[in-house]
Amino acid sequence: MDNQKPREITDLRGRYEWKKIEAPKMWRPRMIGEELVGFYGGKTTRNGQWGQYEVVLVHVPGRGSFMLSGVRIIQLADASRSPR
Repeated sequence: MDNQKPREITDLRGRYEWKKIEAPKMWRPRMIGEELVGFYGGKTTRNGQWGQYEVVLVHVPGRGSFMLSGVRIIQLADASRSPR
């Protein structure tokens, strides 16, 4: 019975098209004025060395997803989504 498990896994791998995924990375500008242009992906809470903090997710076509943190970023994201 245990001998069939590897064969079943091999069958599953061959039957479906698999896509590699990556977790969002933290983004920090390297130079003054550097921009990150993408689509808003929501906010989430992370656990850090000094407790929980919020990050904004940004999806950039061709580069992947990035996380941005900081009070100004969170306030800008909240303000841009508030009803007028």
